[in-house]
Amino acid sequence: MKKYWPLIIILVYFTIQLPFLSADPDTLVDTYSRGPWTDEGGYVSQVKNLVNHHHFDINETDCFVLAPFYNILMAPAFFIFGTKLIVGRLVTLFLSLGAVSLFLLNRKFRHFGIFLSLFVMLEFHIFQFAHYALAEVVCLSLLLFSFYFFLIACQAKEYRKKIRLIFVSVFFSFLCYFTKISFTYVIGLVPITAFIIAIRESIIKRKFDFRDYRFPCHVLLITVALFGIYFLCWCLPNMDRIRYVLSRLTTGFYASTVKMVLVDAWYIFINKFWTNIFRINLIHFLVFIFFTTVFFTIKKIKFKNVPLLIFSSVWLLFELTRMPLHYLPYRYLLGFIFASGAILSTVYSEWTYHYGKLQYLFFTLAIIIAFFNLKNNYDAYNRRTFQLGAINNYLADYNLKDKPVLGSWASTVCWKNKAIVLPVWYKYYNWIDPIKKFNPALVVTELDESDSNEAYKNEGIDLNKISDSCRVFDVWNYKLVLYWIKSMKEIRPN
Repeated sequence: MKKYWPLIIILVYFTIQLPFLSADPDTLVDTYSRGPWTDEGGYVSQVKNLVNHHHFDINETDCFVLAPFYNILMAPAFFIFGTKLIVGRLVTLFLSLGAVSLFLLNRKFRHFGIFLSLFVMLEFHIFQFAHYALAEVVCLSLLLFSFYFFLIACQAKEYRKKIRLIFVSVFFSFLCYFTKISFTYVIGLVPITAFIIAIRESIIKRKFDFRDYRFPCHVLLITVALFGIYFLCWCLPNMDRIRYVLSRLTTGFYASTVKMVLVDAWYIFINKFWTNIFRINLIHFLVFIFFTTVFFTIKKIKFKNVPLLIFSSVWLLFELTRMPLHYLPYRYLLGFIFASGAILSTVYSEWTYHYGKLQYLFFTLAIIIAFFNLKNNYDAYNRRTFQLGAINNYLADYNLKDKPVLGSWASTVCWKNKAIVLPVWYKYYNWIDPIKKFNPALVVTELDESDSNEAYKNEGIDLNKISDSCRVFDVWNYKLVLYWIKSMKEIRPN
C-alpha cells in the first residue's frame, strides 16, 4: 500500500483543484492587488496575439520583457490546445505537481515530499496560485526541480555523474529566473549552498582541503556560464527595454530608511502573516522549529540530510530580501511560504527518521495542520465567483476576431474570442492617442480608469462620447466598463 501513496496524493490534490479551474481568482487571495485578476490574461497577451494573429511585437507590453520563458513555455500549449484560460492554468498545475512528485517518488525523500504536500501545497495561497496562469508558481516549481537534482547530485558517488546532475540543477534555477526577472535573486542559491556544505565539512574535519571545494567551484562555473548566456543572449540585446520596465516598476519599491524598513516589516507581519488564514501556519512553524532546535541541540542529534536543510535555509534567507518592499502582494511571498515549508518538512522528516516509533504522531500533527489549510480552501470553494467568466461569455457572442481590444483587463476578458489585445498604461505602454492609433472595437477599463492611471482622461479622451454604448460589470472590488466604440458599431452578436 505504501508504494501507492505518492500516486494517491497526486490524484487527490489534482481532484480537489478541479472545481477552481474555471472560477475567478479567490476574493481573499490578495486583497491589496488586482494582479491575480488582470495578469492571468495580461502576462500571455503577446503570446495570444502570436497564436491567434501570427504577429509578435515585444513592444506591445512589458510582459515578455518581465517573463520571457513563461511566455515561451505557454506558446506551444496555446498553439496545440488553443488560447484558453484553462490551458494556461493546467500548465501551471501540472508543473507544480511534477515538481512535488519527484520527491514523493524517491524513497529517500518521500517523507519530505509528503510533508511538503501537507504544509505547502495545501496552504491557502499556494493552493490558489497553483491553479492560476501566472509565472510565480511556475518559477517555484522550476526551483523545486533544481532543489531535487541538487540533492541527488550531493548523494552521487561518481564525480562525472555528480557534475551532470548539478548541471541539471543549475539549469533549472536558470530557467527559474529566465521565467520571470524578479526571481533573478536565485542565481546564487545553488553555488552558495554548495560552498556552505563544503565549509561545514572543513569545520567538522578541522582541516582545510582544496579537494572539498572542487565540487562547489564547478557549481559556480556552471552557474556563471549559464548566467553569462542569459545576460549576453537576452539581457544585453534588450537592455533598454529591461531598464525602461524596471525603472517604472521598481521606483519607490524599497524603503529608504531603517525606520521605514521597520514600519514596512510590521505592516507586512500584521497584514500578511498575522491573519486568520495564515496565523496557525506561522505559529506552527516558529514553535516547531524552536522546539526542534533546542531538543536536537540538547540531545546532540545530527541531521541525516544536511543538504536538504541547508538548501531550504539559504532559500529562505534569499526570500527575506523581498521583505523591505513597499509593494508586497501575496504572490511575491509565495517563495517565502515555499522555503519555510521546505524547512518545516525537512525537520519533520528528520523526526520520523530519528524517532521512527513516533512517526505516526508527527504525521497526525501534519494532517491536523493540513485540515486547517483544507478548511481555508473549502471556504474558498464556497465563495467562488464566475464574474470574469460571465464577461468572457458575453464577449464570445460578438465578432471580435482580428479586432483590437484595449485595456489592462482586455486579455483577461477575451479568452473566448480572437481579438487583438493591448494593455494601456499612462506614460508606460500604448497611452499616446490609443483610439486613433489602434482603432479599437472595444475599450475595457475600470469606471475611474485607475487601472490605466487615467490614461484616457489624461489624453483628453472621453470614452462616453466616443463610444456607441457601454456595459458595466461588477468584478470583485471593481466596476468594469466595456465601451463599444462608435466606429466599430457594425459588430453584432454572432
